Amino acid sequence: AFWISYYKFFPTNKLIIKTWYLDEYQKNFWKKFYLNWLWEFFYTNKISPKWLLIFESISDFKFEKIDYNVENKTLLPIWWGKDSIVSIEILKEIWEKIDLFTFSSKDNILYENTQNNSWLNRLFVKRELSKNILEMINSWYYNWHVPITWLIAFILQMVSYIYDYKYLVLSNEKSANFWNTIWEWIEINHQWSKSLDFEVDFWNYISKYISSNTKYFSLLRPFYEIKIA
Repeated sequence: AFWISYYKFFPTNKLIIKTWYLDEYQKNFWKKFYLNWLWEFFYTNKISPKWLLIFESISDFKFEKIDYNVENKTLLPIWWGKDSIVSIEILKEIWEKIDLFTFSSKDNILYENTQNNSWLNRLFVKRELSKNILEMINSWYYNWHVPITWLIAFILQMVSYIYDYKYLVLSNEKSANFWNTIWEWIEINHQWSKSLDFEVDFWNYISKYISSNTKYFSLLRPFYEIKIA
């Protein structure tokens, strides 16, 4: 999942996986995943993805699915907005074992204030990109904003395995399901990685290939932004 941050610098038609086997379901999942996650990037740079994102694997090695035991604990990612705060207050009414989570290049006073006012513990995972990234951004390589929620989803899954969290709870709201514009006859959703479509695909993939013991979902999915406010 981390490769996608680097793939956008020089998109290629094939992505060849040398170290493990991908079946057809996995190839289709990753193609859809990359395509939808990069739609804004393709649109902004006027790159047609028609011949891109062909996944191939040249290894017979298969990972075995492991249903690891986890506790009935909840991990709730927080951002700077009201959505996370609403989720915190709802969960505190109905659940006891809740920890907050942030994933960023550095901690921020807004994260700290949200945590301090919630009286909950928080797990902070630091993100570091290659030192060459900024150099590439400032040169002729392709680049554009890319949604980060998909990456947080995979990080949460890893954290759930290490620290025994069963419920991975997001604060994505209903309007994230809708597309923003149409390009090359395709409906493009800037927030696809916050949509129910991604949520269902991700959970199905995790359940099928990694573990069935964790639950990834958005607590605020039924609400529009006005309801959350």
